[in-house]
Amino acid sequence: MIAGLLSLIAGLYFLEHFVDLLLGAIVVGGSGMALKYWRGLYVATQKEFDHIAETDFTGAQTIALERFEISASDLIHAEPCKFRGATTKLDIGQAFVGLRVGSDEKPRRSPHEYLIVNFGRAQLLIFRCVWDLTSGTTLWEETHEFAYSDIACVLLRHKKETIRVNLKVRREIVPLWKSAGIVPINDMLQVPTDESVALRLVSGELIELASWKRSGGGIPSGEGKKSAANAQRLQKLVRELKQPSVAAPSSASSSPKQAPATIRDVRSR
Repeated sequence: MIAGLLSLIAGLYFLEHFVDLLLGAIVVGGSGMALKYWRGLYVATQKEFDHIAETDFTGAQTIALERFEISASDLIHAEPCKFRGATTKLDIGQAFVGLRVGSDEKPRRSPHEYLIVNFGRAQLLIFRCVWDLTSGTTLWEETHEFAYSDIACVLLRHKKETIRVNLKVRREIVPLWKSAGIVPINDMLQVPTDESVALRLVSGELIELASWKRSGGGIPSGEGKKSAANAQRLQKLVRELKQPSVAAPSSASSSPKQAPATIRDVRSR
């Protein structure tokens, strides 16, 4: 009896306030749609972010050459090795940070971290910066140079993730890796994930340069693939530049060739 009375009262209350509740739902839903539209106007899309970042690499390269007080003609190879990180752990103060989830379900943000490695006549020239995509300028910079003779090797690290292949993985993820020659074995798919590049100096010191993700959740990263290619190119070119050049035949009376400059010579100038 009491339960029925309470149900009746609740039903009458609902009918009395039905219009108010309906209007409230419309307002909330409309506000969400308006906010989504507003964000679409003021936040760069995935394609725009990628285009801006690639364009700004050119500007960062110009700054890199200015910091070392050299020009493009002073380089052995015109094209540097480039690495881009879409996040930074450095303190950038009150600089704008924008975030948007792209169609690949990966977030893109400003600012970015750039690492640009140029090949000088006797030194490897390294420029690292935090780049603000909204203003097209650096928020933080760091420069290093290492004589080729002081570099023992370029160290590459690779880590793989093992994914159990189910119907969804076979349908959505496996086709993405076929072009790289990665296929399931015993219902397991092993894909590259964490990778990095570093310099090992002849002194034994390890200089970390860059790290990146080749994939996330099994889905390959286009930016990670670019970083891996640049790391392999860096390793190849440094190995070639460390080899002594073949000198032209000379007479016995000619003076011996001067040894190439080392990082200690460079710092003492």
